[in-house]
Amino acid sequence: MRGLAAARAKARACRLRPPGMSAGWQWLRESPRFGVLLASRTVSRVGDVLFALAAAWTVLGHTHSVFLAAVVPLLTTLPPIVLALPLAALADRWPKKLVMVISDWGRALLVATAGVLLRAGDPIPGVLYGVTLLLAVGGLLFSPAVTAVIPRVVPPKHLARANGLWTAVMGVLSIGSYAVGGLLIAWLSPGWALIVDAVTFAVSGGVLCWLRIPDVRAKASRGARGLLTDSAAGLRDLWGDRYLRRLILVLAPMNLVFGPFPIFSLVFSRLLLHAGIAGFGTIEAASGLGSVAAGALVGKVSPWLTLQGWVCVAAAGSGAALGLALLARNLAVAVMCYGLIWFLTGVVSIPFVSAIQGSAPSHMVGRVMSALLLLMSGLTAPLGLLVGSWAMGNFGPLAALWAQAATLAAVAAITLGVRLNPPALHPVSHAYRILDAPDSEA
Repeated sequence: MRGLAAARAKARACRLRPPGMSAGWQWLRESPRFGVLLASRTVSRVGDVLFALAAAWTVLGHTHSVFLAAVVPLLTTLPPIVLALPLAALADRWPKKLVMVISDWGRALLVATAGVLLRAGDPIPGVLYGVTLLLAVGGLLFSPAVTAVIPRVVPPKHLARANGLWTAVMGVLSIGSYAVGGLLIAWLSPGWALIVDAVTFAVSGGVLCWLRIPDVRAKASRGARGLLTDSAAGLRDLWGDRYLRRLILVLAPMNLVFGPFPIFSLVFSRLLLHAGIAGFGTIEAASGLGSVAAGALVGKVSPWLTLQGWVCVAAAGSGAALGLALLARNLAVAVMCYGLIWFLTGVVSIPFVSAIQGSAPSHMVGRVMSALLLLMSGLTAPLGLLVGSWAMGNFGPLAALWAQAATLAAVAAITLGVRLNPPALHPVSHAYRILDAPDSEA
């Protein structure tokens, strides 16, 4: 609460009119350390995909059980529910470079060990499950550290653009990494693919060792109780703000739909379009392209509407797009609709997340962003997966997918009657209107 109060005071002083950016990519040349961070994350992201593919492929081949193979991605959703906030508190306490380097090199050692074991003999699913959980824990340390560093290496006026570029690059990787990873696994074997994965984490850690990163640490409270208190600080900061609490309560239900989208698009492709794995890959590529477009164009299109307007358009547009895909049951239409869905959600989320990230106190950024992720999707996304899977099993995939579209339509209706635009001096106030403000207007 104190952090947001300080941010409002800061906003009041500058009238929430941060300067804009020079034309083109000049802002990126002015923030070279961000480019290094992005390059490092790109390398390790490729490694994430390699491990997920190799582990699921190996478990499926060893057990011949689709369920046991699906346990691999499911396990990645469990640690955040329990450990996201305590690990974010630890990441805020420790030097950020140390946290990121140890996370990357620790994951390199884990994956290399799993790769050597696979090369040495029969795969043991339990080992791969254990490594999956530990990799998720490493990611929970790495993510709050890097989110705390980005506002320190990117000027506030460029933060939304930096997050937009980050989203675009991750979207490109989501399009190509699975295809490239599948080819590598087929060419090298799963064991060697994991060793390549370990190399990517080691390279990422080496790059971060070279980077000069500001050492910002939070003051640590004593004992286990102090850690719990520190862990809840991000939640208190967000939930104690009446406006953000109302906004989160409206937006979080959308992730009942968006959280399990990749799984449900597989069902949609196989059972309704009868397009098989190729159709699923095409739909996922379209979703990635939608995220890429959002990251690249957010600075141009976000000023068109207020936050309330964009939330309404995103919910209504996504519901209508999903409904159109269900009515048409055509791969080309589905590709267009899924791309539009992820474009609209990106345009909503990038400026909002950037505003929270930029306004959080420097010693609390990791905890605030982890708390935001937990409140927005950490609980609703797994719940959506469970409820949606149950509905598909009991009522069929078509009924469950129409329920998704209806949920989005209901959120759009709610936005018409709930005030979502922030107060004038709130840190989120101008997130959707100043992305392209010229420097002379600062």
